[in-house]
Amino acid sequence: MSIETRAQQYWAKRQQRDLAGAYPFYCSSYKARVPLSDFLKQSRLIRFELKDVEVTHVEPVGQRMQVTVKYRFMAPTISPEPLPGETKEMWAREATGTWCKEDEPLVRPFPSKPSQ
Repeated sequence: MSIETRAQQYWAKRQQRDLAGAYPFYCSSYKARVPLSDFLKQSRLIRFELKDVEVTHVEPVGQRMQVTVKYRFMAPTISPEPLPGETKEMWAREATGTWCKEDEPLVRPFPSKPSQ
């Protein structure tokens, strides 16, 4: 299966707000660090209603692929109309040859104070 198809399938799960369905798309190394029970708590991944999700570009970066995804999302407190969004994420091949999403960046809920 192509990287574009695999990434589009992953984003379809995200669009459906199906974190349990999205989890298998992650690389084994990520799943070894983040068990499904913890992954399901990442509400930021399903916070916004996504629309018109499309994989628009794939670029090789060494042995990996950088996948660009464009979408529109609903943020009613900001705009009654869908807003444009874009993300770039890294995908790799498992030993089985299957493409997998490498990681989910750690996003802290609040900015931390600088060290003194």
